[in-house]
Amino acid sequence: MKIFNGTWVLPLLTIASGLSAAEPGLGTPPQVPDGRCTISVSSPFVDYGVMSRWQLQDRPNGQVTPGIRSTMVNVVCPDPRAIKLLVQGEVNETGHLRYGEHGYTEFRLLNAMLDGNAVELRPQSPDGSPAEATAEALPLAVNQQLVTVSAGQVVKGKMLSARLEIQPVLGEDDVRVSSTQRSGSQLTLTLID
Repeated sequence: MKIFNGTWVLPLLTIASGLSAAEPGLGTPPQVPDGRCTISVSSPFVDYGVMSRWQLQDRPNGQVTPGIRSTMVNVVCPDPRAIKLLVQGEVNETGHLRYGEHGYTEFRLLNAMLDGNAVELRPQSPDGSPAEATAEALPLAVNQQLVTVSAGQVVKGKMLSARLEIQPVLGEDDVRVSSTQRSGSQLTLTLID
């Protein structure tokens, strides 16, 4: 995620927002990481539009959000392989993916399917083993490597699809503004070996 005040062409996903409250966006064409596999996003730009404070949803701890949006991420490879993704973006002072000056965006990958079978996308430890399963999908973290897992084991396949869920979060004070402000986030997913 990156804060920006203009138009950016981004590696895979971008979230941009205009704030009278918020408006994220995602953007760019499919990438070919190694000449064999492709990664694409169904809607690479999400725009929440201009919103007033009262159009935002309240969250705990004095936070607000313009809501959850989603798009599909697809990976297609010519041969079966363990599909691994690297999450990249800019972090804020709390370690979250930055959104505007003080906010953050939660990104989650849900409903992953590998060659038509349900799988999990779990963080991968430095030794290559997948993390333990959790009850729910945790927000993506910068420099996190994700791998396709089924029954606790890394699995191979040709086609991966997953729903990317996007939710910007701002503090109550950050949305009480006297003029329109732009807020944005950028998330990059890179297919790795």
